[in-house]
Amino acid sequence: MGSEAPAQLPLSVEPGVSIALVRPPGEQAHYFVPESMDLYRALLEHLSKRTDMAVALAPRYPEQEFVLAEFNWAIPPTVLRQAYPFVSLLKAVDLVISSGGTMAREAAFLGMNSYTILRSEIGQVDRYLESLGRLTIINRASEFALIKPPSGRLFTPLSPVDGGLVDELAGRILRASSMVSGVPPLRWTS
Repeated sequence: MGSEAPAQLPLSVEPGVSIALVRPPGEQAHYFVPESMDLYRALLEHLSKRTDMAVALAPRYPEQEFVLAEFNWAIPPTVLRQAYPFVSLLKAVDLVISSGGTMAREAAFLGMNSYTILRSEIGQVDRYLESLGRLTIINRASEFALIKPPSGRLFTPLSPVDGGLVDELAGRILRASSMVSGVPPLRWTS
């Protein structure tokens, strides 16, 4: 996963406590649906009771940190108020839980334990990562038991040529763009 050092996050945890990087829903995104916020609040309530997992919140908007005060935390959460290089950030945490966006996908691709609580339409890339066991899609609060501290760091990135992934994605993009533009699709050859 590169030679970057782990980010120096503003938190310290006891031995045996995992760090979950949590990314809230994109409330201003075109794909946002209110059910994502409901599931996110339920997730925070669940995580607030855990004694084996600390939360590092990576808010999309500054006001998203205030929802943390609604819960009585066994381990106080940390809000990441500055940007970190993504690979360094991943090296400083144990798992990623995100509600949409690319953070969960990138973490899954790079070999991190990765979960999504997105409630709008799930994309094909997410389904593909799920089929490989790289991404867990959480649909309801009863599935939070699936979120487990890792038994070890995975950090085995997918090869960009695994199963013809690059060719398949490029072909899908070209076919989709031709459907929108009405122009016959270009052929992708690697």
